[in-house]
Amino acid sequence: MRNVFRVGFMILALLLTVTTHAGAEEKWEKYPDNSHKSFMSADDFYEKVVDKNDYKEFPDAKLNVREKTTFKNITDTYKKFNIPVGSGGEGAHPDRQVYVFATISKDGESMITAHYDAEKEMLSGSTSSNN
Repeated sequence: MRNVFRVGFMILALLLTVTTHAGAEEKWEKYPDNSHKSFMSADDFYEKVVDKNDYKEFPDAKLNVREKTTFKNITDTYKKFNIPVGSGGEGAHPDRQVYVFATISKDGESMITAHYDAEKEMLSGSTSSNN
């Protein structure tokens, strides 16, 4: 009887493991982990890929940020440059590589940000002004 219980418990544990793993893969189906891949630098991505109608740095900006990072570290990138930003976003694996861009006007009154998936498209962007 103990062997039947042990076998049943092992089968249940295996099913839970497989189900949990499958759920995680579905959760990140659109933007799975791509940490094993190599991508161009943030500077090259800005120059060669970014549509300047979607994101363009201010001329004579006070600060320009161009960083390649992981989805989980977007907020840390902004903190490094003392830029206030909220966190958020779902559907991307935490280790998914992304490009983070931010530009602050010379007078410090306006800011534009943009996030691009390293493989796909612009994920988000914002414009703010203290005027």
